[in-house]
Amino acid sequence: MLAVPRLLLIGAALALAGCVATRPAAPPPADALPPPPPPGAGPQSLLGVEWQITEYAGTPVASDARANLRFADGRVSGTAGCNSFSGTYETGADFTIRFGELTSTMMACADPLMQQERAVLDLLAAVTSYTFDASGGLILATPDNRMLRAQRG
Repeated sequence: MLAVPRLLLIGAALALAGCVATRPAAPPPADALPPPPPPGAGPQSLLGVEWQITEYAGTPVASDARANLRFADGRVSGTAGCNSFSGTYETGADFTIRFGELTSTMMACADPLMQQERAVLDLLAAVTSYTFDASGGLILATPDNRMLRAQRG
């Protein structure tokens, strides 16, 4: 006879466990999002500049590495720390950007530079938007708010 109340108690506990309210995920902090673009900025703002990459996904570029980007007529080229790369890109409304397949030379470099290069190229492949910070620096962002930051060279 004691087994039936115990089963009811266990069943009630399981039913209540399924009713626990969950909170929606908190939005990222405001400083983790790229700032809105300044007035007059647009795809033309990317052109004619050698952008020196200063940071990728929160990691500073190695001091002994030259990492940069150049945009021209739907093509992008640069270096990511060791090798040169190039490919295509397209911009769209609302500061969207999409990079096509990027190809690179195949020189071997010190492991830290190779890791940086792989991380930069992987980040570029995931980028979907761009904007400019207050100093005119370029910010390329992924949907999960990883960013590549660059300054005019």
